[in-house]
Amino acid sequence: MLKRAARFLAVALVASVALSGTGGGQAAYAWGPEGHVLIARLAEDHLTPRTRQAMLPLLEGRSLADVASCADDWRTFHPNTGRWHFVDVPFDQAVYDGARDCPKGDCVVQALKGEIAKLSSLRTPLLERRRALRFVVHFLGDLHQPLHAVDRDDRGGNEVRAQIVLPDGEFPYHSMRNANLHSVWDNELLESAHRDQASYLAVLERLPAASSSWSKGTIVDWVNEAHRLALDPAYARLPSATDAAGPGQVLQLGATYVEACRPVAETQIQKAGLRLARILNEALTGS
Repeated sequence: MLKRAARFLAVALVASVALSGTGGGQAAYAWGPEGHVLIARLAEDHLTPRTRQAMLPLLEGRSLADVASCADDWRTFHPNTGRWHFVDVPFDQAVYDGARDCPKGDCVVQALKGEIAKLSSLRTPLLERRRALRFVVHFLGDLHQPLHAVDRDDRGGNEVRAQIVLPDGEFPYHSMRNANLHSVWDNELLESAHRDQASYLAVLERLPAASSSWSKGTIVDWVNEAHRLALDPAYARLPSATDAAGPGQVLQLGATYVEACRPVAETQIQKAGLRLARILNEALTGS
């Protein structure tokens, strides 16, 4: 089971840091540290031997999981990179439009493409390639979090006060007081399953056989997929505001919401791991 202190830190980070920008801005973090580590570890299982060899001078003795959240730390000192973690696709639009949603190239779609290009080129200075690898690992994970691909004038769900409340059953759970819809998707859909990292990785690896098409497609295809999931189930399955309890209209998300959304979050993490492996295999060895 995840330790309470680690859970508090992850949720506090998500809740305390936000970015401003077109469409009101998004939360500063996507998936908690656990989610990013799971994506990286899943990807490691699908790297070719040549890719593993090519990564050695870039990782300097570390693993992909070790560097999975470096882009968040980098942003603390380089706030100009904040918008590279999400893209504001309007809630009432079906698909990403670069001219509308990323006019200055300042979003996760263009940032990821740019970092892949740096990583792929042996002409890129070694220090920049090391940083590019860290960015690719993180941004690929970010764009699979549905609330990092939608703009509903609520900062990616940060302004929707919501808590997971599971009082019954074998594993009861209650969100932290400052939880919101974004932090529910970043951390709490996974944490409320009460699994440690190793057991969660085993669960993800035992999910129904991944479709061979999962690792196919483009970055834009994957953003559009995440956007559709933001519409349904992330927003569509919310209880109505009249069902909120207490002052401030805090939505109580029970078993019905969790059962609809946790499998989506888990599948998105699995897809992100497979797609990250494909991107790294292609970028580092052309395979």
